Amino acid sequence: MSGKMSRRKGATYELEVRKQLEAVGVPVVNRNRPGYDGDDLRISDPDVLSIELKNQASMTLSAWVDQAVEQAEDGAKIPVVIHKRKGKTNVLEHYATMRVQDLMAMLELLREEKFDT
Repeated sequence: MSGKMSRRKGATYELEVRKQLEAVGVPVVNRNRPGYDGDDLRISDPDVLSIELKNQASMTLSAWVDQAVEQAEDGAKIPVVIHKRKGKTNVLEHYATMRVQDLMAMLELLREEKFDT
């Protein structure tokens, strides 16, 4: 696949995921702009997730997670990879992957939020 087609495929997937997040009231900041090699989507309020999106035929999960972790180190707290599930067109049936330590951090934030209100 050519670079232009690959970028278009990625942009389309980003839009699909963004629509699903916004449909449930999650504000999203697009950090993926020309010349920026960062996370694809970031939740803006609160700024807790750095989301790497992957719409690829072959799955290289550990490399994707490593990429998400590296990108999240610029200030976002929790890296997550959302990746397409083969044979499924509905984004809600795709996968979200993170390290266990990041899941624990997210659970801690949720617990703090629950008890702070």
